[in-house]
Amino acid sequence: MVNSISGVNAGYLGSMQGVTSLIQSASSDGTGLFDALAGNNTDNSSQGLLNALAGNNGQSTTVASILHKQDVTSSTNGIYVSVGQHIDAIQQGTYTAQTDWEKAVAVAMSKGRPVMASIDKSGQIQADYQENTDLVTKYGAQRAQLITQAISDVQTVAGKIQANKNFDSMVTELNSAETDLTGVYTAAITAQSSTANDWEQQGVLLMQQNKPMVISLDTKGNLTVTDQSLSDMSDLPEPQQELLQAAVEHIPDVIASGNVDMVPTDRDPTVVQPANWQLDAINFASQGIPYYLSIDVGTNQISANEASGANIMPDFLKTKPFPDIGANTPALQQAAQFIQDGKAFFMDFDQTGQTVIPKELNATNMIKYNTAATSSASSTLGTGSILSLFA
Repeated sequence: MVNSISGVNAGYLGSMQGVTSLIQSASSDGTGLFDALAGNNTDNSSQGLLNALAGNNGQSTTVASILHKQDVTSSTNGIYVSVGQHIDAIQQGTYTAQTDWEKAVAVAMSKGRPVMASIDKSGQIQADYQENTDLVTKYGAQRAQLITQAISDVQTVAGKIQANKNFDSMVTELNSAETDLTGVYTAAITAQSSTANDWEQQGVLLMQQNKPMVISLDTKGNLTVTDQSLSDMSDLPEPQQELLQAAVEHIPDVIASGNVDMVPTDRDPTVVQPANWQLDAINFASQGIPYYLSIDVGTNQISANEASGANIMPDFLKTKPFPDIGANTPALQQAAQFIQDGKAFFMDFDQTGQTVIPKELNATNMIKYNTAATSSASSTLGTGSILSLFA
């Protein structure tokens, strides 16, 4: 085999010259050489040969220790691959977190918090919010501050995303309440076995009794249904409270009997006609549509209203709290995407070492993050040097 030395760096060439002289000084039967390779010979020249072969820059070692390091590294990397697979399965919803570290990652994913998983000295997997890890040892004090600030910025974004998510959930709940109640009442869909506050069961019961109802959200964001005759009307002036209360209590009997009240027309008080609001209530009840009554404070006019999402939506749910979540940098935009996708991630420096960016918590990134920078070069080069010698 012919090798060209053009372009070979001086350090490598010097190492090979050292190898040549050491081989020449080895015993004729080669015992010293192979004793050195096996780590069984303490002779300085043989140890120098081993170090040159291993590429360990003068640090004494043995082939056995190098191979042992390689084996440990391979096993550790295998664990991280398994960790990454578990995290991905949790994110996909195909696996439920069981162990403490899995639960810690799952919680971080649900909250949009940067998280790191690692293997401790006893070989156990550990996971925690990234801000709780030893960032100073990892990065140094100054760079750790940059990571800490980035984590804080991401948490602000996560809070806004969660607020928007809660908003969307509440809007969806209110928008779907009417359809759900109508479906159950008309037997178009099967009633749920249980719902928060038993709102579904309560709503259908009121519909069966022809009663108007108030559909709203409780303090936990769960749907709740209340008999309107028992609801709070204190936002109305007292005279209107009394008129509305009387109408709410009267309408079930009107619907049951079909005897609609006759009231004067607006144009001619001497002419009477059926009360429109009662006709509307009868129509809603006949179609299995939940409804409620309201009153115009200025005219005292009663109205029957479909309990649709548009009608029962409170003002605070008509405008999203954070239409712009504030992800105004590429790094925060990527973090926001990870949060919205429910992915586990952490903050780290990019390849330039200057900019903090989010990285997905997968096997490759965990291995790089948790591998000490001082150990990677010597272990890889050492093993590679020995193998290349006999290639």
